[in-house]
Amino acid sequence: MKAQGRRSGVADIFFAFANYEKHGLFIEFKFGKGKQSKEQLAFQTAVEKEEYQYEVVNDFDQFKNLIEKYLS
Repeated sequence: MKAQGRRSGVADIFFAFANYEKHGLFIEFKFGKGKQSKEQLAFQTAVEKEEYQYEVVNDFDQFKNLIEKYLS
């Protein structure tokens, strides 16, 4: 992704819909024992300060439940 111009640390998906609490939703996918890098943690801190939601998900069901909850 970096080769395509993506900045290091930016979440995998941005859900660009505001709800009653947040301006949008950033989602980072981690599988197995994957952990956030220091750049990802810094990005998370920055977007949360601006009232965006940031979540790390590990599988499709978690992703689906997150989207459903965010939209309700």
